[in-house]
Amino acid sequence: MDIELAEVADKAACSLLRDRWDDAFPIAAYVELLTAVAALRAVLGFDPTPTAREVFDWSEKLGERLGDGVDGPASFCFIRFANGPYKGAVLRVPGAPSLGPAATLTLPVAWGDTADPGRGEARYQRDVEATDDGLWLYRLDGDVREDARPHITLSATSDLVGA
Repeated sequence: MDIELAEVADKAACSLLRDRWDDAFPIAAYVELLTAVAALRAVLGFDPTPTAREVFDWSEKLGERLGDGVDGPASFCFIRFANGPYKGAVLRVPGAPSLGPAATLTLPVAWGDTADPGRGEARYQRDVEATDDGLWLYRLDGDVREDARPHITLSATSDLVGA
């Protein structure tokens, strides 16, 4: 269900972008559509997905936690997940200027559309070098359930990240 709703949101956001004839990233469209998807899932009785505001807050908290692990001065890096449950997500995280962001990330995942879904973790390994445009790619390191999705929550510190 999440994958289908995410595809609907993506197509609608891209349609809005094409209608405006603009090259900018359609953040406003995604914010509105992710919020609508979260509300629809709640109305249908499924485990609700986070709203766009909750995703942004989670991303910010994740960056703060990762920044605590950087020795010395930190600079911000952009990372993207190449596969797995977080595929396509782009985050701004701190990293050491000469080393880049953390070599590994462990992020929470969930599966199942019930009030009590399964929970687990997805471990990601960073590529050795950034891409030409300065983006650091992370690839799944190990097996994760095929139906796993990101479990983004602000309710408990332990759910935010393990690195």
